[in-house]
Formats: sequence, C-alpha cells, structure tokens
Amino acid sequence: MPRPGRSLAIPLRPEPITFGNYCDGVRLCASHVKPLAGSLRVAAPGDLSRRARAQLDTIDDIAIAIDDIRTARQGSAAVKPAFDLLGAAFGATHDTLLAKSRLPGRATVSVRAPQRSTRGCSRTASGSPAGTRTPRGPRPIASCG
Repeated sequence: MPRPGRSLAIPLRPEPITFGNYCDGVRLCASHVKPLAGSLRVAAPGDLSRRARAQLDTIDDIAIAIDDIRTARQGSAAVKPAFDLLGAAFGATHDTLLAKSRLPGRATVSVRAPQRSTRGCSRTASGSPAGTRTPRGPRPIASCG
C-alpha cells in the first residue's frame, strides 16, 4: 500500500532518446550478404522507382565486393599454417642467436659427438681406480675407450 500523502505518479522528464548505433544499420555475417541481396532483388516489386533500382544496384555491388573479400581471405587462410611454422622457426633462430650474442667474447661453444656408454668403467678422470680420492675428488670418466 502506498503511504498516505505520497503520490504514485512518476515524474516524466521528456528527453530525446538517441538510439544511434543500435538501429542505424544492419549487421550481417559476410556469408549472408550475397544471398540477402539476391533475395531483395527477387522480392522487389516490378514498378520500382529509378531511385529504388539504383539503391538495389548499390546493394548488389556491395554484396559482390564483400563476397570477393571473403573469397580472398579464405584463399589466404590455406597459407596460414605454413606461415605460422615459418614464424616459429624464425623465432627459434632469433632466440638462439640472441643467446649466443650474450656469451662472453672468450667463451666458445663446442659440440661433441655423443660418448659411448660408461658401463663397466672402473677409472676416474684422474686415472686412478674408482674409489680412491685425488685432491679434487674422484670424477667419473665419460668414456673408458
């Protein structure tokens, strides 16, 4: 129940409502533009004015242009996986060269062939039998060959 002395009337302040982008144009998916333009052409009455025919022609031209752009984008989409692989390879090369450039000037990087298995090896790097300590301690040899 409303309180006594208080009216239920809502004060009305007429202000212009601007709808702007909400209703100015029609938004369509690119794949629907050409069929819609064809449907508009078919549904148009036979006694259209010259201005209305010019507008229909403009709609057809725009639909063809949009369809051409969509077709071009689909063609370039087939190249995208190869382009992504090239980008990944370039990024790896860039990172490798950047890491190499951060090494001190005297440092060298050498790549060795994989070593043979050390199974059955009983010698350390100092040449002493395994289990004996040298001043630095025993270091296993990577290869006994």
